[in-house]
Parts: sequence; structure tokens; C-alpha cells
Amino acid sequence: MKIRSTLPAMVLAAGISSLTATLMPAQAQSVTTHPASSNALLTSDEVHALFESGQYSDAFKAVTRILLLTGPAAAPYNRHDMLMLKAECQIQVRQFAGAIGSTETARKDAEQAHKTDDEMEAQALEVLLQKSPNGAYTPVTAAVKIPIKLMDRTKRKDAYAALYADLKEVFGRGVETAEKGSSLPPYLNTMKLEPPLRVIEKAATGATTETDGTVKDLADHSSKLVDATLTDMDTKVDKISEEANRIITEQSTVTGGAYRGVPMQSTHKQGLTGNDAADLKNIENTCARIPDAMLIFIRAFPDQADDFKKLASKSKDVSSKADKTLNADYTTM
Repeated sequence: MKIRSTLPAMVLAAGISSLTATLMPAQAQSVTTHPASSNALLTSDEVHALFESGQYSDAFKAVTRILLLTGPAAAPYNRHDMLMLKAECQIQVRQFAGAIGSTETARKDAEQAHKTDDEMEAQALEVLLQKSPNGAYTPVTAAVKIPIKLMDRTKRKDAYAALYADLKEVFGRGVETAEKGSSLPPYLNTMKLEPPLRVIEKAATGATTETDGTVKDLADHSSKLVDATLTDMDTKVDKISEEANRIITEQSTVTGGAYRGVPMQSTHKQGLTGNDAADLKNIENTCARIPDAMLIFIRAFPDQADDFKKLASKSKDVSSKADKTLNADYTTM
């Protein structure tokens, strides 16, 4: 015998809908997305939902449209978040060069906006991508050297940790070499390794404690060496200039014509001699590298910024003096 339900059709429909929602995966319930090909712009949550569900191409198309927005239309979106999501989409579809471009844009935007955390996040992924041919980072110093695929986001932290260990090893050797010597170039070479080391440590550990400590010691040593080196180079430029401008008087005799054999005297500036030109060029090249190194110190230790800025300014002054000495006209009195 059939039993007829006395429940209204509307109530039955609601019950079925509720049961269906209960049986659906939680992720599918959370966000309703529009087709990526439609004219409707997706919200940030909807784009992230596409990505998390593995619809990388659709997420990429949606985020690309969003990044073209300007003015009030762009206001609901976090541009940095969208750029980083774009890079993640590109990683998943193996467009690694494009992902590097996206992270580079995110880094530059964050730098201009003075958003340090965003800048470091973007730079960390940019560095990791650059160090990962074909989308996989192979550890160098670790006992196990199995490539870590960046497409597997559950292993991303492992990739950062492996890269940090490798960069720290190289940086440590550079510091050791620099501190054993007394010349400036090894310090400048080592300082070029600091920016990637710092951001990778932050990505791997959530802090920059080790890098800060190492760079602090390096800054103390190298800033003194920079000052002393600049003073020495400034003195050397002065000596070269003084010698080049020294007036030389030469005695000779006329070698032909009616006055042949008659004594004559000529005076002129000595000009650059020997290795003077090469020395001046080396001074210019060394000075040109100092401001970038000082900028690294300024970012790491803003409370000492004035001291580092003075050294950067001093390097420019010495470089300018060396350039004038190198290109001066010594043919006129």
C-alpha cells in the first residue's frame, strides 16, 4: 500500500536540498563561482576556490582580468595577493618563467608601497623559482639530494629550508674569507648574497634571526674597512693628481733649420704615468659598488642608517674625484 506524504511539496524540497548540501564536500559548499569565461568578475574568494579545486587555468584567467582593473573597480582586491596567486597558477601549469615575472612584479610593487613583509614573500618565491630548474629545487648540502617539486605546495616549506641551508653555507664561506683578509672586495662580494639569504630564511623559519646576527658582525667589520679604504683611495687620488699636475721643465736643442743646436727649454704638466689610469679606474669601480652594500646595511639596521649613508656619500665623492683626475686635460698649463 502506498503511503502519501502529507508534507507540503515546498518542505520536501527544502529537506532534499538540505540533505544534498550535507552530502556535498565542504570545499564545494564554501564558495559559488561563476564560469571563468563569463563576463562576471569573480571575487577573491571565488578565484582562490578555483585554484584550490585544481582549476588552475580558470583561476589564472580570472586573476589576470582582476589585475587589469584600475581605480574603484580594483579596490575590492588585494593586488599583492592576486599577483602571488597568479604566480602559483603559473607554477601549477609549469609556466615557471611567467611565475618569476609575476613574483618580480609583486616584489617591485611591494617595495614601492613600503610593504616589507609582502616584498620579502614575493622575493623569496622569486629566488626559489630562479634556483629551481624545471620547477624543482635540488638540495646541495643536505644528505638527501632528491629534487623537491614546487608544484607540490605541501613540500614548499621543505624547499625553502633546503635552499636556506645551501645559501647559508655559501654566505658563511664568504664571511670567513672576507674576515681573514684586509681588502674591501671580498666584503662587497659577500654582501651581494645577503638579500636572498634573508628572505629565504624568513620563508623557511618565519624570522631572520640568524641572518641578522651574521650581517651585524659583517656590518661592524666592513663599515670600518669601507671608511679606511675610502680614506686610502682618496689619498691616492690626491697623490696621482698632484703628480699629474706637476710642471716639468725640459732642456733640449733645436734639431734642424737655422737654429740647429741652439738650446731651448719647454715646460708642461707631467700627466698620468705608469699605472695611474688603471689605478683610478679601479678606485672608481670599487666606489661604485659601495652604495649598494650600504643600502643592504641600511635595510637591515635602520637605526644606523646615517652612518651607512655617510659612507655611501663618501664613496661617491671619491669616485667623482678619481673620474676628474682620470679625464683631466694635462696638455694645457
